[in-house]
Amino acid sequence: MHAATEAGRTDHPGGFTEIRLTTEAAPRPGQYLTTEDGTGLPVMAAGNGEVRVLVPGPVPSAITAVAVAGEALAPEPSWLAVADAAGLAPLLFAASGEVPPGLALLGLDEAPFTPRPSRFLTPELPAHLIAAAPLLEDRGIASRLALPDHPAAWEGTLAELVATAVAGRPRPVVVLGRPATIAAVEAVVEGPITGVPQPG
Repeated sequence: MHAATEAGRTDHPGGFTEIRLTTEAAPRPGQYLTTEDGTGLPVMAAGNGEVRVLVPGPVPSAITAVAVAGEALAPEPSWLAVADAAGLAPLLFAASGEVPPGLALLGLDEAPFTPRPSRFLTPELPAHLIAAAPLLEDRGIASRLALPDHPAAWEGTLAELVATAVAGRPRPVVVLGRPATIAAVEAVVEGPITGVPQPG
């Protein structure tokens, strides 16, 4: 375990909480932190003695020590990133890495951001799907959303959106999120995928 000191908390829409920690822990994209009581904290950014986590739900009242857990990503070029609410933070972390995804698909019940029309064409998806994540688009990464009650988002499940995106276009698929999300995508995608389980 590494000592950790909270440097601040920020509440975001959709029940997400961003926590800044000062710690010597040095997670890599895909890894997460665990607290002394075993609570998992998905990592959004790390460097220079600070780690930022984005938690989709209840958060611990105080964080004083953390450990690094999980497997680090080793993505291939032009990989397709798939994430649920628990996988959003590690997706943002990976997006700032040396090999960012070529396309990111997010399945959320509520978003911690205001979706906006995408700047990027995605010929593998229907043209009317333009709802995108600004945090990814600002980094030059095309994104699309499976988000209930949003007119420009996918109306079905995240797994169905992924199946549509890869139909006839094989590419490396990495799923960041809860085990149930990973299993749902594995059930509809022909070919290998990499699952990166996240707490949440």
